[in-house]
This record gives sequence, C-alpha cells and structure tokens, in this order.
Amino acid sequence: MTSISTQGLWLGPPDRPLAGWVTSPDAGPASGTGVLLLPAAGYEYWTSHATLRATAEALGEAGHVALRLDFDGTGDSAGDQTDPDGWARWRGSVRPAVEQL
Repeated sequence: MTSISTQGLWLGPPDRPLAGWVTSPDAGPASGTGVLLLPAAGYEYWTSHATLRATAEALGEAGHVALRLDFDGTGDSAGDQTDPDGWARWRGSVRPAVEQL
C-alpha cells in the first residue's frame, strides 16, 4: 500500500475562493494522472462526502493525484447555494480546479 497525504487548498478567485482537497502519493504521482472529483448537490452532497474521500484515497494509493472540490456557494467554498446564477457559478468552479490539477 502506498503512503498518501491530503492537503486542503483554496483556489479560484481571491474574492470568492473555492475549497479543495488534494490527495496524492507521498512519493509523488506514479501515473501522471490527475482525477477531479465533483460532488453532487443538495442532500446527496452530505451523504456522498465519505465516499468521495475514500475514492480520493484509493486513487492516491494507486499512484494518482485526486482533487475534491466544493462548488462555489457549497460546502466550505465562499458564498451560499442560494446565491443567484448557481448553475453558471458551479460550471465556473470547474476550470480553476482543472488548472490546479
């Protein structure tokens, strides 16, 4: 089993930062592959959190880098899910995460 570590980070615009967690092998990524894990919305967000974390850890143990993201206005990211233009903000959250990977 490969030793892994998980670190939290802020990404995206400084005035509305997005929360993310990067899980990677301690010896460095063996595969060169990054995996972006995007959460469900609403109730499903809370019920799938442990599964996404376990998935990220399994990916790290397999030699990949995994980034879990909280969309704008959800989880630990800035804003509130009732802010206007939710779909546009959520779609806009993906680009900074891909760039981070």
